[in-house]
Parts: sequence; C-alpha cells; structure tokens
Amino acid sequence: MKVTQGLQGGEEPIIVDSTHIKTLSRQNLSAQLGYNSQRQFDTQINLLYLFSQDKQMPVFYRCVQGSVREVRSLQFTLQESGLKSAILAADKGFYSLNNVTVLDEDKWQYVLPLRRNSALCDHSIVNTGDKKGLDGFFIVEKRAIWHKTTKLAQQDGTFKRVILFLDEFLKVCETSDYLERINQEKEGYTIDLFHEKQAHFGTITTLTNTTQLATTPEKIENMSPQKVFEYLKSRNDIEQLNDTYKNVLQADKTYMQSEPAMEAWHFINFLAIRAYYKLFAIIAEKKLISKYSPMDVLLLLQCKKKVKINNQRIEAEVPKKVQLILDQIFPKNNEEKKPVT
Repeated sequence: MKVTQGLQGGEEPIIVDSTHIKTLSRQNLSAQLGYNSQRQFDTQINLLYLFSQDKQMPVFYRCVQGSVREVRSLQFTLQESGLKSAILAADKGFYSLNNVTVLDEDKWQYVLPLRRNSALCDHSIVNTGDKKGLDGFFIVEKRAIWHKTTKLAQQDGTFKRVILFLDEFLKVCETSDYLERINQEKEGYTIDLFHEKQAHFGTITTLTNTTQLATTPEKIENMSPQKVFEYLKSRNDIEQLNDTYKNVLQADKTYMQSEPAMEAWHFINFLAIRAYYKLFAIIAEKKLISKYSPMDVLLLLQCKKKVKINNQRIEAEVPKKVQLILDQIFPKNNEEKKPVT
C-alpha cells in the first residue's frame, strides 16, 4: 500500500509502532510463530503502522511475518511508505544495546524510555528534593515537569542524551499508591523497599538522539526536552490506538484463509480506524468528548436510516433524544431540510 497525498502526515515527524494479530490460518505465508508483548509464543502477524502526532491518526500500515523482529522491519516500513522522516517513540520494553545499535545503523531518531533500574538512570539529582541541580521546567496540562539532561559521548564524536523528567504530581500518586499497598500488607511491598525506591517515584528517564532544524536550514540543534517529553507521552495515543484496533474493531485476531483475503481485511480495518479517529476529532472539536465517546456516536448513528418510498431514498424517523445529540455533533444537519414524518 502506498501513502497517497491525503494520507501523508502533517508537519511533524511520524511515530512508528507495531502490534500483533493472532491467526490460526495455515494458508497465509505471513502467519508465523512469534513471541509477543503478552509473553506468548503464538501464530501471529505483526502489524506495523505510522502514526501522525499532529494529525492524531494512523497514516500508513504494513504487515510482516509474525516471526520477524520489529526492529528489523522499521526501516523497510518507512521506505515503503514514501515518507522521509519518522521518530520511534517506543515503550520501556524496547530498549536494549542491540536494538539501539540497529537504530543507529539505520539513522533513526528515537525516544526510548528506560526502566528505572537501568544503569543509565541517575536519580541522585532528585533524591535530595533540591531542584537547583535541574536544568529547568516546563508546563504540560497545568503540571510542572522538571528535567535534567546528561550527554553520552559516542565514538563518532556525536552525543546522545539521557533526559530525566520529574513529575511532582506523578510522584505524589505513586507514593500514595505504594504506601496504600503497604497498608494492605500486599506481598512484595515493605517500608524498607519504599525507602529504597522513593527517589524513583515521579521520574521518567529517556534515551534520545532527536534533533530539529533551528532558525536556519543549515543549523541543526537538539530537540527541546519539552518536545521529547511530548513524543514520550504520545505513547498514550498509540496505546489507545492499539486498544481501539483490537477491542472496538475486534481485530485482535483474524480468520482469513488466504493472502488476498488477509490483505483486504487489513485494508478495511485501516480505513475503519481512520474513520474512528476522524469521528473522535469531530467530537473533540465540539468539546463534547467528556459526554460522548466515538463508540457512543456510532451506536446512535445506527438509528439513522433511509427507506425507499416511490423510488426515492428518504431519511426515516429518528428518536428525538438521538436526533438532539446528533445535532450537537453534526450541526450542519440543522441546515438540511428534513422530511416530515
């Protein structure tokens, strides 16, 4: 599948992610045994897709054999899409020296969150509670995010950055949650372990090599910590995409028994997930997202039907409450002349 102009990403780089689709078909060459994020060794197909951060929707997908490792497929996916740049915003389980080596060889830019027990993570700077040693802060969703950058020199003379973020609100939540588990006497939670781990609470550490154009095209500078953090938090959008794809579309498994049927199945699901995100954008634009989810609207739209009378298609009657809600989301319907029922 080629990316048409209408499916291209926006001004910001594309984020890459993947998920697995289970299948029991023995007639699809792409269905292979593979190890997945659920720690299961199943017959599966790996689905890779490109997600536009500023458009907030998937713009391209590619299916690969279930036995092929994700990191080996990233560069081919980007090349096939026709897009020139992308940023890999991975999850904590992705980081390894081997994966980073492959990414560097393929000239990828990436934002890789690290596990809190990683040797690259230095929590001593936030252990005392004194923020003088931090580089500064920025505001995201009315929350102050403090940050500290450490440079890692490379053999080719370049630098990677390890950026530690401190979210005070997250720190309070994690502290309260841990102490509540101690109070409930849950296994593995003790006051001694709390004292040992308390410096980690509220922190997120990333390894990144991201750059961006500065004031002139000839000059390139490091991407700001705030922008790196935004890409890191975009994982929430990607995880939501995975959840929607598998639960709303119920595409967590496939029963297609041939390669052409499999390709058609993926293509239809891709169009469906884009329609879902467009609907989400409409609801958000109307500031109704706190009241209605895209799934709610889809259920309401089932009431909108057309009947054939005297060789003409006209809209059938709709329950008044349903119509009132739809008119809020699609106000242009108020301008259309409705048939008298």
